[in-house]
This record gives sequence, structure tokens and C-alpha cells, in this order.
Amino acid sequence: MKTVAARSGLLAAALVLAGCAAPTDPNCPPAGARLPPGALFGAWEARIGEGNAPRLRVDLQPHPDYAGVRGQVLRGAAAPAQLAGDINDEGVLLLDESADGRSISAVWEGELLARSCGRVFRGHWRRAGEDQGQPFELTRIGTTP
Repeated sequence: MKTVAARSGLLAAALVLAGCAAPTDPNCPPAGARLPPGALFGAWEARIGEGNAPRLRVDLQPHPDYAGVRGQVLRGAAAPAQLAGDINDEGVLLLDESADGRSISAVWEGELLARSCGRVFRGHWRRAGEDQGQPFELTRIGTTP
């Protein structure tokens, strides 16, 4: 009886490990550096902060001057802030935010969430000139372009 229980336990453990080692979708990049530039274009939902942080709307499109993005972040009734950035060679999403369109008011630095197929970035958002910041999550709205 103990042998059957032991075998069942080993079988269950093997199945769990096999599931963890199973290959992921080959079209799903494991790191941000492997995302094509167009993968950032479109509508995103952002949450900055812990707990019940408000939902923000982020819209990104191709940057006219380089292989990156530009767009805006909408915070309710407030004027939209402008965004510009890209994914660097290390696979990190870097966005500069400007409340006035002239100077950087905040920066976003995040990484692609594993197995999210380019749909979720998590990282750190901080106001310009401050050392402390808050966590953020950026999630694609709808389907990939």
C-alpha cells in the first residue's frame, strides 16, 4: 500500500516538473529583446502603485524619428502626459514621460513578464529627480496588432 502511494506521489511530482519544462509557444518571446518593434504599438492598461491602483490608459504608436514608440498616458480628467521610448538591447522597456511635452517628469523601466507573449510588462515607475518610485504593470488591451 505504501508503494502505491509513493509511486502516485512520484508520478504527480514528475507531471508537475514535466509541465514546468514543457516548451512554450515558439511565437511567444521569452524576453523583451526578442519582441519586434511593432509589438508595443496599440492600447495598454497601466497600473502604477500597490493594491487598488487606478487604471490608466496608455496608447503607443511608432516614433517618427527612431525605432521606438511615442504615445500618451491618460489619467482620468487630467491632461494626457506624453511618452517616448523603446526596448533596449537587454530587453528592458524604457519609457520617458513628460507632463508638459518639454521635460521628463517620470520614467518607466520594466521587463516582459515571462510567458505573457508580449502582453504584460512589470517594473518600476518614478518621478524625475526622485530615488523612490512605485511598481507598475502594463497590460495590452485587446489583441496584438
